[in-house]
Amino acid sequence: MTIDAVLDSLYDDIDDALLAGRFDEVDEKIRGLDVAALPVEVLLGWLTITHPAAEKLPALAGFTIAVVRRLTKESGIDGARELLQGLVEPHLMPIIDIPIGGAV
Repeated sequence: MTIDAVLDSLYDDIDDALLAGRFDEVDEKIRGLDVAALPVEVLLGWLTITHPAAEKLPALAGFTIAVVRRLTKESGIDGARELLQGLVEPHLMPIIDIPIGGAV
């Protein structure tokens, strides 16, 4: 399956679930995502489609942190900021240096 086909399916399936109010189902899917294994385009697709419902998806915060860290490692802080513009609040970008479970 091509990246475009994966993204089309993702947008259709997740949009339908969110519009139907199936937030728990989407949240569970987010928990099961392997940030290290998925293509960057798919990670950005997940952030894009779920961003409007962020307050109803508790798993999205941890997923977002993992994506920010991966993109920063692969593209540097400026590259990550560019890729995540509009998807991650600018004040969250410094989280990349804080270990999960660590002190803020």
